Amino acid sequence: PGLLAQRLTRPLGLADTTLTLTPRQRDRLATGHSAQLQPAAAWDAPTFAAAGSLHSSVNDLLTWLASFATDGSLGARHLSLMRQTARPGPGFTQKLGWMSISTGPGDELLFHDGATLGYASAIAYDPATRRGVVVLSNSATPVGDIARHLLRSSMPLVQAEPAPQRTEVTLSPAVLQRYAGAYEPGPGVQFVVTHEGEALMLQLPGLPKFRIRPESERAFFVAENPRLSIVFEVDDAGRTVRLRLAAPTGDVAAARTRD
Repeated sequence: PGLLAQRLTRPLGLADTTLTLTPRQRDRLATGHSAQLQPAAAWDAPTFAAAGSLHSSVNDLLTWLASFATDGSLGARHLSLMRQTARPGPGFTQKLGWMSISTGPGDELLFHDGATLGYASAIAYDPATRRGVVVLSNSATPVGDIARHLLRSSMPLVQAEPAPQRTEVTLSPAVLQRYAGAYEPGPGVQFVVTHEGEALMLQLPGLPKFRIRPESERAFFVAENPRLSIVFEVDDAGRTVRLRLAAPTGDVAAARTRD
């Protein structure tokens, strides 16, 4: 928090950009909503606080964007440094803190977007015209296409596909218990599944636990976002050996390392 205030929020006067909300700011926080428009809790991700626990407002983010537009300013220097780092990405160039796309020679659009199970956000900036857009939503539905379309009308609004219809089934506690344990998608990273009462819970690194619900003996889904699903795989002896987490951004396999 001290470094954030020293280098960003205090110099730019961003009074509503913070890791820890004051009581007054918390009262102003819009209630999040799931893909089914049901109330959803706000997430905090203390393990990656700067990536998943930073709160802000439209006004503060617009102030931040405006700081890029003055030559020699703190914001302009920050943006110049961020744009110096580049590496290829799937359909875009990865800059430091930004994704960059080009719609023609010398035409660059910077953007960044993301979502939790209750909120979505997007920011886009045109370095040539020094125009920017901020879109914040208290729904899990992504809004990146809206931000990009507002700066580039040639970029279409994406017609959201209906969420898949999933039906929860009942499994015995003994079956649920089979899946409890730790799973590693890679070195030093753990997904933790716990059996708590009648529920099976999944803990991903740096995020709150959320419930996964069975739609068959081995397939589970997240009610707040039915596009997230988990399948447990077993060996010939019936032992659970891994889980596969499927999301719109791709699938992740994690081998079971302990019960």
